[in-house]
Amino acid sequence: MKLLPDSILYRVRRAVVIGLITLVACSCYEKRIHWSPDGQRAAIILSKNLFEADDHIQGLYFSDSEGRLSRKLLPKPSTVAWFADSQRLAVATWDNPNGGLSIARVEDERLTLGPTLWSDSSEVIDIRIAPGDAHLAFTVGSVDDSRGVSLLVAPCDGSAPPTVVSHHAAVSPDWSPDGRSLVYFEGTSNRRDEPSLGKLVRRGVVNEHGQVELAEDLVHLAEVVFFSFSQIRCLSDGRILFNTAELSFPFASVDDEVLPVQLFAIETARQPTLIRIMTREAEAKLRQAFWFYEVSPDERQVLFGTFDGDVYLLTLATGEMQEIYTPEDNRTGSVAPVWRRAGEFTYVKPESGVIQWHDGRETVLSKDWGREFIAGLD
Repeated sequence: MKLLPDSILYRVRRAVVIGLITLVACSCYEKRIHWSPDGQRAAIILSKNLFEADDHIQGLYFSDSEGRLSRKLLPKPSTVAWFADSQRLAVATWDNPNGGLSIARVEDERLTLGPTLWSDSSEVIDIRIAPGDAHLAFTVGSVDDSRGVSLLVAPCDGSAPPTVVSHHAAVSPDWSPDGRSLVYFEGTSNRRDEPSLGKLVRRGVVNEHGQVELAEDLVHLAEVVFFSFSQIRCLSDGRILFNTAELSFPFASVDDEVLPVQLFAIETARQPTLIRIMTREAEAKLRQAFWFYEVSPDERQVLFGTFDGDVYLLTLATGEMQEIYTPEDNRTGSVAPVWRRAGEFTYVKPESGVIQWHDGRETVLSKDWGREFIAGLD
């Protein structure tokens, strides 16, 4: 691949610096509510990044579907991911000088940690469980940004140590539907605080015997300028969703308008075809929303969240965009909206608390959580 000249890359970096300052320097927009696949229990993280949360409330909690909150189950969580059976949870913790990644078993309101699968001074940023629950992929990054983001894969039973897939990835890759390949961004930069020239690639990481084995060849899907927090989601019909900057050359401006972040899809079931998911009108309306999105469990809708706390809902088949919530005052959003099940999702209103949305009806999930807990969460 022939890379863009350094002067162009410098202008690209300048063009997105405002957005990256908000996203990376603040590190405030995170997925802190994680619903189990059966929708019966949410894992809630009050993490070390929450400067307003006192030490005594920072930790991992459970909430049931009615909003009954558990006691603190773990003191220093980083992130979690549910297994398909809703009875196991991959849990990443932080604790200077080391962090750890373990598989925990859930029984009622008890959490029993298994052996540590990985431990290092870098923090686990994201975890993706493979279809079939036999393997997991996770991304790690250093606090000072100098080492960038690394992508690793490991068997969930601890039968082999984690294997490094890439040292220059984005934080949120995904598994192919068969659970044998990873789709991720492979870049040239080793920093988390700047965009990177690179490729969207697919790589086999699990062989026909179910063992971790990295394929030598990468399947190149698209040439991109991506960001550390760019996301990839693989759908069951073969489509691959990803958010990245849309470039058009030549350009003279170094204004941030040059690089709008857009949501794209690659259709791999036929001749690989790249399509824009959003209309220009929707893009202009939702300029901030492309930093975070989450696909519904039935893969029919996409939930968007912005730094300002706005929540939008896209129906993929029709392209219809629905505005769910817009804060009345200017603020910085911190908690990403998440799906509980198809047609029902959770988001945060600062004036009301944690909201469950279903068919246009809103229910306050956090009515008994207390002001201190809500303030720590948001």
